[in-house]
Amino acid sequence: MGPLDRDTAKRRGRHRLDAMRRRTTLLRERVVVTAIVSFVLLWAVVFVQMATGNDPALGPGKAARRPAAKAAARNPERPTPQAAPPEVESESEAVETETAETEAAESEAAESEQFEVERLEAEEAEAMELAEIEAEEAEAEELEAVTSGQS
Repeated sequence: MGPLDRDTAKRRGRHRLDAMRRRTTLLRERVVVTAIVSFVLLWAVVFVQMATGNDPALGPGKAARRPAAKAAARNPERPTPQAAPPEVESESEAVETETAETEAAESEAAESEQFEVERLEAEEAEAMELAEIEAEEAEAEELEAVTSGQS
């Protein structure tokens, strides 16, 4: 292989390496742009949902039930407003209506109890966190007193 052939082979090798580098750079740029666009699009969807009041974390209907439960908790003596029952044509329909009303009242009571349980659990968790923070602060003060030479 002569010197001319070597130079030609080196040029071909450089061209191939340059082409590979260009393809790699282009692929990386496309991946980065796709990731950024996907991220922005996802957060735009979440922002639009939150701005329109459709918070997915609250779930369907939970937000509607909470104000009624709070109002009932504030005024336990005041009866909750209920629609007048429709005229019943037969005894079986009356039994079904009564059963449905009883089940609805039981489920509402269960939801109210669940809400209270969740509230109490949240308060307990908060109290535990505060106790941990106070313990950490006391420990930090003890360490500071020991390291500063005070006793």
